[in-house]
Amino acid sequence: MLLLLGALLLAGTWPDPWAAKGSGDVAIVSTGQAIELQDVLVQDKFTVIDVGASWCSPCHDAARALRGYAEQHPDTAIRVVNLEGEPHQSMSLPAATLAERGVLPWILVYAPNGERLYGGPKSDKALKKLDRARRKL
Repeated sequence: MLLLLGALLLAGTWPDPWAAKGSGDVAIVSTGQAIELQDVLVQDKFTVIDVGASWCSPCHDAARALRGYAEQHPDTAIRVVNLEGEPHQSMSLPAATLAERGVLPWILVYAPNGERLYGGPKSDKALKKLDRARRKL
């Protein structure tokens, strides 16, 4: 799979990391348009906002990890901000401002009460913070 992804990226064809169907509460909320974070938080659930792009290889890894987590945890909603276009174009889209310091992927985790639990590029760290917060409930 990794070789196929590498070949596609070299060829200039980038698959959408969220194109695969699966279970879990996953929704694309932006393809680059500006969003209000408060508008995409899911009431009574942990909300993970994944800011990424199809040309970003680490974004594909994060998408797989986050989708798998959402499939196992029905109290978790994944909201995707998929920055479309070529790298230089997608990073100038309004929603790219969610990716602090221009780093992709950028993952934000919110508790059901709206408290921000994590903001950073590491899906494993984001999911650990989520697990810790879940144990406290």
